[in-house]
This record gives sequence, structure tokens and C-alpha cells, in this order.
Amino acid sequence: MTITGEQRTRAVETLRSVNVRPVQQNVTITVGQTVPTTVTELVDCPTTLESLITGVRDCKVVLVGDRYYIVEGSSRRVVTVIER
Repeated sequence: MTITGEQRTRAVETLRSVNVRPVQQNVTITVGQTVPTTVTELVDCPTTLESLITGVRDCKVVLVGDRYYIVEGSSRRVVTVIER
């Protein structure tokens, strides 16, 4: 999934306003990969973010290091990454 620079900026602003706790585990996640089941810190995407990132069912977000990973909740598949 590709998002524009403007969408990315708005997404970061939105995510910073929500309390997304970082994953404390040492995990590597990439776009297209399934988030490991050991990662339990998936948070519902804010409504504003859902309007920016369309087509993601059951939108979730997880913070690993300095990156927000947008995840399709039902499959746990990473659809895009947003730098913090």
C-alpha cells in the first residue's frame, strides 16, 4: 500500500496524539509479513488514520522502535510502515 507524503504527515500527527506503547520485544517486522503472535500491543487505528489509509479491514497499529506498522487486524498482515 502506498500513501502520499501529505497522508504520511497527517498519519504521524494522528499517531502521536494516541498512546501507542512500543513493543518491548526484539522483533523484526516488514511490510507483507504477519506480525508474530507474541506481539500483543496491537492498538485500534484512530478514525482519522482509518480515513487516510483506506481498504484496510480491522485496522490496527503497532509501534516497533521508531516505526508505526499499520496492520490488517484479522490477518495480522503488515500493510504499510510509517516512520515516527
